[in-house]
Amino acid sequence: MYRIQDVTSESHGVFATVFQYGKLTAQTAAAKDFFIFDNVGNPHHMREEIIRLADEDRKYHVQAAQV
Repeated sequence: MYRIQDVTSESHGVFATVFQYGKLTAQTAAAKDFFIFDNVGNPHHMREEIIRLADEDRKYHVQAAQV
């Protein structure tokens, strides 16, 4: 998780907005490594959770490297 650098979420159209589903894209530290998830429920909330978890995991890896 700590290698995730960018996460974006998209919802297009009336049905996607009303039923809260869309596309989620996560990019890692590598130049071209990214993951695309289609038809994700509540993609904006999922984006925030992934960012939060990646930040927590990054803190753990920084502390482990300092020991």
